Order: sequence, then C-alpha cells, then structure tokens
Amino acid sequence: MKQAFQAMVLIASGIFIASNLYTMLPLHPALAEHFGTSPAWTSLTSTLFIICYAVGLLCFGILSDIYSNARILQIGMAAVMAVTGIIALTDSFGMLLFLRAVQGFLAASFAPPAFSYTFKQFSGSRQSFVIAMINTGFLFAGIFGQLVSGYFGSSYSYQMVFVVFSFCYLSCAVLMAAALRPPDMVDRRKAAISLITILSFFKQSSLQKLYLISFFLLFTIMLFYSSFEWFIEKNPEGLPLTLQQFRMLGLIGVIPAFFVSRIQKRLPPAVLLCLFLSLMMAAFIPAMIGISTGTLIWASVMMVASTSVTIPMVIVLIGSLAVKNRGSALSIYSFVLLTGASAGSFLAPFLPLETAVYAIAVLFAFLTLIAYRLISERIY
Repeated sequence: MKQAFQAMVLIASGIFIASNLYTMLPLHPALAEHFGTSPAWTSLTSTLFIICYAVGLLCFGILSDIYSNARILQIGMAAVMAVTGIIALTDSFGMLLFLRAVQGFLAASFAPPAFSYTFKQFSGSRQSFVIAMINTGFLFAGIFGQLVSGYFGSSYSYQMVFVVFSFCYLSCAVLMAAALRPPDMVDRRKAAISLITILSFFKQSSLQKLYLISFFLLFTIMLFYSSFEWFIEKNPEGLPLTLQQFRMLGLIGVIPAFFVSRIQKRLPPAVLLCLFLSLMMAAFIPAMIGISTGTLIWASVMMVASTSVTIPMVIVLIGSLAVKNRGSALSIYSFVLLTGASAGSFLAPFLPLETAVYAIAVLFAFLTLIAYRLISERIY
C-alpha cells in the first residue's frame, strides 16, 4: 500500500510538472494583447522555459547521484510552487520572462531524481509499471496542461492559471513529504561526477544507441502534430477535426502503458523496445498510401501507443547499464529527449505533412534495426 501511494504521488506530480511545458501555448495571443507585444516575443515564455528546463535536467541529474532523491524532489516541488505563485502576482512582461526561465530550471528537479528514486524503491515489473505511468503522465500533460490553461486563461486571466498550478504544486509538495521515504544515504565520494564521467556515457556503444533512439521519440510526436497543425491551417476544410480533438483521440494510445509490467514478464525490455519501434513504423504506412481522417487518426493513436512503451523501456535499459551514476545517465537521456522534441517542432514548418509521414516511417525502420542490435548484444 505504501509503494502504491508513493507511485501515485510521483505520477500525479509528473503530470503537473510536465503541464508547464504546454501551459503558455493557449495564452500566447492573450499575452500579446495584454502586454502589447508581438506573438514572437510572447512565444519566449515557452522557449525560455524549455531551454532552462533542459539545462536544469543536466544539473539535477548530477545532484541526484550526490544527494537524497527524496529531498531533491521535496525541496524542488516547494521551490516550483513558490516561483509559480510569484508569477501569478507579476504584471511585467520582462519579469514574466525571467520567472518562467527560473520556473523551467526548477521544474527540472523532478524527472532525474524521480526516475532514480523509482529504480531504488521499486523492483521488477512494478518498477517498469511506475516508470511507464510517469511517462504516460508526461504524454497526458501535453493535453491536460493546455486544457487547464485555456479554461482558466479565457474565463479569468493568465495570472489565474499560475494561481491554480501553484496550489497544485503545494498539494504535491505536501504529499511528497508524507509519501516518500526518509532521505536515502548517499556516499558522495562514490557518487562524485565530472565532465569526464558524463562524456564516458557517450563512449558506451549500447548507451549511444539508446540516446540516439531517445532523440527521435518526442521528435516524432512534435513533428507529426506540428505538421498536422500547419496542414489544418492551410487546408481548413481538409479534415473535420480540430488539433485539440485530434490530440485527444491520440491519447487512446496510452492504454498499452497500463500493461507494460505484465508484458515485460514475458518479453525483456530490449525486445519490447524493438517491437514497439516497428509498430511506429507500421503505423504510418496507411498514411503513406493516402492522407485521410482515418489514416491520420490511426497513425496518431499508434504513435502514442508506441511512445508510451518505448520511453519506459529506454529508461529501464539506461538505468540497468549505468548503475553507479544512474541519475546523471537519465538526466542526459531527458536532455536528449527534450532536444529532439525542440528539433521536431522547429522542422515542422519546413516539412509538408505528406513528407513528414514518409520521413517518420523511414526513420523508425532505421531505429528498429538499431534496437535489434541491442538484442543481438544481449542488452536486456
């Protein structure tokens, strides 16, 4: 029962933290009007958050190997709550940008210690299930964050969005204090990390393959959905769906994540990774033949289904390969994953939807071969 409570707290906290990656997207037009700035300037409220979040992942990954994971999670959540509350009180655009950058850096205090804590406190299929659920929460946050932000932003003001999330983070901080086990003891002499240690991760052949696969997981989601958004804008009558409806249908794909622990009892992580990467490739074959409502919904659902399993399998494999400096290895994974998401979003305006569909199918055929090499290397 205690472990179930811990898992629920980590999953819920992950959803609220990841939601802040997306909360500003529905608010950009309102912010531009409120502060009298251009859309390009208001988009910095999201860009600065993501950049500082990525940098923070590396920093807190290192700290996760040196200090107590539970203590980092608790202090980090309290700090995010405080900064989010301050954002709700500011009415200066310059201060808003600064505080969003600070918020992004502090929000990164969740993922590395949360995954490291999961590896220490859970084992076997339960460990895989918790990791899968945390990542499913991250996927869900892409919709949840925008829905909450859109509702409170349009009904009240942009400040109210941060008031709501500040109370959410307060609740998470209290639950973390009650649920997470006492601070774990860490031998800082053994956990000492350096640039040489970080670079050593990239010298391991298996980790190289896993980081390469990681780069393209969220890259594909951002590329596909952003390309679809551009497609809808240019062809408003092309499909009878809005972007939000399309994304919400895609959430059906998270269902396999609930059965990861059962599946893993029969198949090792590397085999599951290979199978679900090939599922991603196969998902886009119908859309390659012809773009239609049905083929795009199928691609969206199967893409999310593939990602909901491949991400936790990558984390499990990285965690098993980098035991001594697991927090740092996972923070690099998170940094690579987020960098890929940014690259996918950047490329979307330059790639028509038809081209993106072909590119994704070919890309994942290549990644499936890389995952097969992991099986041949007996990385289970």
